[in-house]
Amino acid sequence: VTEVVAVEPEPFLRDLAVQAAGQAPVPITVVPGRAEDLPLADHSVDAAVVCLVLCSVADREQAIYELRRVVRPDGNLRFLEHSIADTPGLPGVQRLADATIWPLLTGGCHPPPDPVAALEGNWFTVTAVRRLRFPEHRISLPATPHVLGNARPAPKYERM
Repeated sequence: VTEVVAVEPEPFLRDLAVQAAGQAPVPITVVPGRAEDLPLADHSVDAAVVCLVLCSVADREQAIYELRRVVRPDGNLRFLEHSIADTPGLPGVQRLADATIWPLLTGGCHPPPDPVAALEGNWFTVTAVRRLRFPEHRISLPATPHVLGNARPAPKYERM
């Protein structure tokens, strides 16, 4: 890694990221922006990383499209995201929490999405995925199920 560009929409968190960037061993530029409208040129990055982003963006499909737009055709997308549970009962709890108080308590997090399916259906091919619980040994909350993985850009990504 020779350079990192971080996009953060929230001013307070962006200021914290700028402070932390000064301690990094590689140059990090922190810019304002949103996942749905990345301030980067087409095919300008070798790799993109999303970590607990896709559960809280206003337009998930547009955010994934933007990731595909900026990642080079031979690039990578790494992700760690909340996911729909694969255990009995928890998917229903996730849907109930999502429809009521959870997004208000967690900065707009909507835990039920399946990010693997969203990526696969939107301009990426998922090449590796690991399902995990975080935290691993506590009671399950709506955001406990996670997926960690890698995706490669699909050959075509034109908007319909």
